[in-house]
Amino acid sequence: ELWEPHYRAQIIDAALESGVALELSTRYRAPNETLVREAFAAGVRFAVASDGHYLEAIGAFDYARRMIAELQIPDDRFFLPARRIDAGS
Repeated sequence: ELWEPHYRAQIIDAALESGVALELSTRYRAPNETLVREAFAAGVRFAVASDGHYLEAIGAFDYARRMIAELQIPDDRFFLPARRIDAGS
């Protein structure tokens, strides 16, 4: 099972070591709540995605919003790109 404790620990360690954010995906309701709680406690940063493949799913963030509210994840724990791309370029 993907969400066994030793796999969760590997995912958390990899995110911390690489500085990569863990995606909270509404489409797949992933990662599971246990991993989100453990990752948050360990200091992992997060990113939010709806992974919408049809119009009604675009911007649907209910799972991510629930995790953010329940864990009270602060703004500074989310990935924000350091640079912006000029759409006119």
